[in-house]
Amino acid sequence: MTPFSAALPASLCLTAVALAGCASEPLATAPADPGIDPPPMPSSDERAEVERSYRDFWRITWNTTADRSAEWDAEVRQVASQEMADQITTRARDQLASGVRLYGAVVAHVTAVEITGNRASVQDCQDTSRAGQADAISGEPKNVGVQRNPVRATLSKGTDSRWRVDRIEFPGGEC
Repeated sequence: MTPFSAALPASLCLTAVALAGCASEPLATAPADPGIDPPPMPSSDERAEVERSYRDFWRITWNTTADRSAEWDAEVRQVASQEMADQITTRARDQLASGVRLYGAVVAHVTAVEITGNRASVQDCQDTSRAGQADAISGEPKNVGVQRNPVRATLSKGTDSRWRVDRIEFPGGEC
C-alpha cells in the first residue's frame, strides 16, 4: 500500500498497520449448523447509505475554499471518525497557512460495498485527474491527481446510526 498521492491531502493519509500471526497448524473449521440462520444480509438501503456517506466524505473534506470555520469542522465530523476528522482539519489549516489550497473535485466511482455489522468497506476507482494542490494566492496548480486511482475505505456506524470514514488507503496501481 502507498499513502495518498501527492495530489491528496496528507492529513487523510493513514499508515496501514498490518498485523500478521503465524500458526503451526491450520485452524479447524466446524461444519455449519443447518439449524442456525446466517446473519441477515445488509439491505440495499444500507449499502446506499454507506456509499452516500463515503461520497459525502470526499465532498466535504476536499474543501477548495479558505473556509476552515467551526461549521466546516462540524461537517467533517459528520463524515469522518474523531481521529480522522482531527487529522483532516489540522492538516487542512496547516496547508492553508503554508500557502497551499486544494482545487477541483474528487470523483468517486464506487465499485464495491461490503457491510459486516457496524463496519463497512468501500472499493473505489477514484478520478482525481482534475484535482490537486494549488498555490493559495495565485491558484496555480502545484500537482494533479490521476484518472484511475484505487481507493479502499473503512467506515464505522456510530451510536447515532451515521456511517463515518475511519480509514482511507491507496494501494497503488490502476483500477
